[in-house]
Amino acid sequence: MNDTSVHQYRLYVVGDTPAGQRARDNFKIIQEVILSGNAELEVVDVLKSPERAEMDRIVAVPALVRIEPPPSFKIIGDLSDSAHLRSFFAVAGGNDSPQEDGT
Repeated sequence: MNDTSVHQYRLYVVGDTPAGQRARDNFKIIQEVILSGNAELEVVDVLKSPERAEMDRIVAVPALVRIEPPPSFKIIGDLSDSAHLRSFFAVAGGNDSPQEDGT
């Protein structure tokens, strides 16, 4: 990516489930490979902070929300679908941005 600003993401999980752990692990790879280490991740456990999930309209987990830079996008799942992720992490402003449901 050519952008030097820090990208901010929020990952919603339920406790320490295998899918949530895979999503965390996959984000670490994405952070280094796609985002060149230029990203911050906040992990939110929806059991401990259900109001945060409601605020971001999270209905399934794990769910990743891009907070910055705008626009905000969501992707549902353990972040293992590489083709889907390329679209999700595309440079802001392109026409290849995913729909809000992550497709």
